[in-house]
Amino acid sequence: MNILVQARRGLLQRGDPETVRSLISCLRNPDLQIRQVALDSFPKVCPRGDRDTMFQLVGMLQDDHEWIRGSALMALSSIAVPGDEAVINFVIALLNEAHNDQVRAKAILALSSVAPRGHRDAVRAVLTAV
Repeated sequence: MNILVQARRGLLQRGDPETVRSLISCLRNPDLQIRQVALDSFPKVCPRGDRDTMFQLVGMLQDDHEWIRGSALMALSSIAVPGDEAVINFVIALLNEAHNDQVRAKAILALSSVAPRGHRDAVRAVLTAV
């Protein structure tokens, strides 16, 4: 897990494909802390709009642990290109389904990063959630 130590310390090069692949492999680890550190590291190493990584992060929105789902939301929103309708729709869906206040709060924060101001569906989802 040397990659995770380097990631936490900010020692990894942004956009390095091997680093990104290593972090993606950490998402399948059964240890919650390893998955958490990997999720926290994606915004530091992934370029904005990295579709492969975003696809992996969308998969993490179904994790059994709310803590991991919330972290996946934050990582996804920091990598997604603002206005990306697919990401906006995934975040709205999670917001609508979330039963945990922390996950709902992170979904609202994520929407504020990816949805353009006044996005009708995003506004409706936020108003319904609060």
